[in-house]
Amino acid sequence: MTDFTSVIQGPLNEISLNNLENYLKFGKVIISHWASDSFELVREFDNVIYVSQTFPGKNIPDGCDPASTFYWAVRSTHLGIIMVDSEYVIKTRSDEFFSDLNPLIEQVLENDEKLVCGNIFYRKHQDIPCHIGDHLFAAKTSTLKSAYQDLIKEYHSGEVSLAYRQQRGWSAEQIVAAAFLRQKEVNLAPRRPVDIEIVKEHFDVIDVNLLGDYKVRWGHKNLDWENNFSNQWGINSIEDVI
Repeated sequence: MTDFTSVIQGPLNEISLNNLENYLKFGKVIISHWASDSFELVREFDNVIYVSQTFPGKNIPDGCDPASTFYWAVRSTHLGIIMVDSEYVIKTRSDEFFSDLNPLIEQVLENDEKLVCGNIFYRKHQDIPCHIGDHLFAAKTSTLKSAYQDLIKEYHSGEVSLAYRQQRGWSAEQIVAAAFLRQKEVNLAPRRPVDIEIVKEHFDVIDVNLLGDYKVRWGHKNLDWENNFSNQWGINSIEDVI
């Protein structure tokens, strides 16, 4: 699976590091973490690349909620994705793991113009439009690179000129979805209706229970699911989003 690279973003964590051999079955792995992390956790493998940067801490730019970890996720995801040279990239978190990425990869290849995400916290369209799952997703590298470079450039410019990038009325998941759609020349506006056909054309959903053994986490609530996650809104596929 040389066309895919897995990017693990977030502080070094044994949960994902202990799963590296599984991720390596599907291509290279890039681990984007913080320079202050304990390097005693590092696992050395061929085709595993570690990249780090200074932890931003409370230096949160205008447009990002200072009580949210979203900006940290944008920074670490961006650094990982810009290092990818394969056609496709899979983004996952350092505090989660999935033993079998094959079903996700197969779904991406069915229509590689879409972003395919896990159903972790994906919401019904009528409740919160474009509230995708941002814990695990995969798409063409070129599209996601542009989306995250777009976000970083905007946040670091000192003025967030596009309303969708502000975490005031928008969730982190919606901002990631909107950044992806912008690369497709689809522009969203806060509190404006979003055509469900846009969602169906550009996004797809996979049930994480199809991805072998796994562990997922809701950090704010300190909740973990190990092989037993159930989306509370009943979403297991894109058809359930409608």
